[in-house]
Amino acid sequence: MMPVSSDRRGTWPNEPAGLTVVSDVPVGAWSKDGWRCEGTGLSVVADSTVPLSPPSAVVFSYTPGFQSGYAPGVAYYDLPTPTPETYFGFWWKPSAPWESHPSGVNKIALLFPVTSAAGTIYIMMFFDGTKYTIQVETTFSTDNRRLEPNLTATPVALGRWHQIEWYVRYSTTATSRDGVVRWWLDGVAQGAYTDLQMPVDAGFTEYTIRPVWGGGVGDTKKQTDTFSYGRVHISRR
Repeated sequence: MMPVSSDRRGTWPNEPAGLTVVSDVPVGAWSKDGWRCEGTGLSVVADSTVPLSPPSAVVFSYTPGFQSGYAPGVAYYDLPTPTPETYFGFWWKPSAPWESHPSGVNKIALLFPVTSAAGTIYIMMFFDGTKYTIQVETTFSTDNRRLEPNLTATPVALGRWHQIEWYVRYSTTATSRDGVVRWWLDGVAQGAYTDLQMPVDAGFTEYTIRPVWGGGVGDTKKQTDTFSYGRVHISRR
């Protein structure tokens, strides 16, 4: 069980103690506090149901004909110095209904290391043909695999707000395979892996909300769908 920072218990319940908060912003402040937003498919809309935020949400919209392998827009936050250990929490809502990519991959957010050419790690809503669950995938040159929930596989309820919490710690050496990833959905632990191998660099440097539809190109959306985001919280070692 990860230690919990008592001053933030109940808001970001699984944030490890000892990390330093670098960003905690409601949706309306995304263009401030170091966040940058780009793309024509991204907008701020009124939504009185957003938890922990003013009555608005950042909405990424997919229209019929939208190409797989892309996102409607991007919001990102760059650290002034890299970190080997981080916690990334946010409120998120998929539309109901939602058309999954045929691969099952519906990306939610990504973490980029200093050596961006070495790959990324991302968190996604994965569809196995019967249900949606929150999963993580590594695309590092040193570690490339899909990490399924190995603690609890809570089905994602479409059309509802969910709290996603995501903790990642770098491997200690180039061959140690002791990198860590843990994630939670609505406070419930979904997955925990302790055998990741990250690139040989100083750590993560960019937090990206870029909800790419699918893991490849060649497919198009047949309906209008949305991913909505509320308050975002980032802490680091």
